[in-house]
Amino acid sequence: MTVLETAIKKSAALRGNYKFKEAIDVIDGALAGASPEKDDLWAIANLEGLKAAEECGDAATAKRFAVAIRQTDPDLPTISKYF
Repeated sequence: MTVLETAIKKSAALRGNYKFKEAIDVIDGALAGASPEKDDLWAIANLEGLKAAEECGDAATAKRFAVAIRQTDPDLPTISKYF
């Protein structure tokens, strides 16, 4: 299992326990060493971070994840409200 796969699963579990900030931290940590060119799960990890940020009402962090997602998937309906 890759670092991003592990982070996505851990973040989802944390979100399920209402630990949204911790979920964001897990995703941020995993994304620090990742790039959209090298990692197939990069956009999905950013989407997981976006969900956690939205669930805790952190609009600035949600926008940050949406901007990142836009690099590889600009037509994703989930991010349209941020642009």
